[in-house]
Amino acid sequence: MLPIVAQQISITVALVLYDRLTAALDRPPTPVGVLRLDLDQLRALGMSHSKAAYLHHLADAVVDGNLAIDALHAMDDDDVITALTRVKASDRGVPRCSSSTNCGDWTSCRPEISASAPQCNARTR
Repeated sequence: MLPIVAQQISITVALVLYDRLTAALDRPPTPVGVLRLDLDQLRALGMSHSKAAYLHHLADAVVDGNLAIDALHAMDDDDVITALTRVKASDRGVPRCSSSTNCGDWTSCRPEISASAPQCNARTR
């Protein structure tokens, strides 16, 4: 989630938006939780129209079974990038962030490399 929120903005701003999303859901974001918010509600939190739509696309892919989040941890980086770039929400920056820095809660399932992003990792605990 955080890698999509953080696209093309500073990590400081991304963390503010992520905290707003967490507060709106009363818990860390999940695919089902994100889908409970419509695009206007996500925009009211400060997301651009594109970010809001991308979040919905990613959540839909997980809920519909088109993206097996639980399987990502066992994949090599190239396979993670391939899986995530199939989702409309992703460009190559999102999967690279997810696979190399583990900074995106349910979009990041690579705990063995999480030490490289302590500021993001704190948000996912």
